[in-house]
Amino acid sequence: MDQKYIDRFHTRYKVMPSGCWEWTGNTENRRGYGYYWFKSKDWLAHRASYFIHKGDPTGYCVCHSCDNPTCVNPDHLWLGTIADNNRDRDRKGRRVAPRGESCSHSKLTESDVLAIRASTLSVKELSKRYKVSVENIRYILSRRTWKHI
Repeated sequence: MDQKYIDRFHTRYKVMPSGCWEWTGNTENRRGYGYYWFKSKDWLAHRASYFIHKGDPTGYCVCHSCDNPTCVNPDHLWLGTIADNNRDRDRKGRRVAPRGESCSHSKLTESDVLAIRASTLSVKELSKRYKVSVENIRYILSRRTWKHI
């Protein structure tokens, strides 16, 4: 492995009191993971760190025990399958389920839900108007669904 890439890697993070090595190089804004040009391609910085310090992670997820996407401290990184990573996420309560309009199977918009709640029409009439089940209308009216609005 080319030492210049390793030396350059160690100039791209800041050691925090938590023990995390927070990436200060390029980051991907949506999820916050760092990027590092390494071995002729862009790597996620935590994967590059794992490779440099522990070995090739090909075929596995490089997971964070600290849950900090910018962390590249090899002591905070572990290998797991996608299932392992998902179990870790769920155990730590980090799963964010889509709701409302962002749910892929939603037939209604937020304005539809507000109109349903404000309506004086019967459940059956609302069901026909919005082309959803009677149960769906009841759940909306009782705030069993669409609780966030």
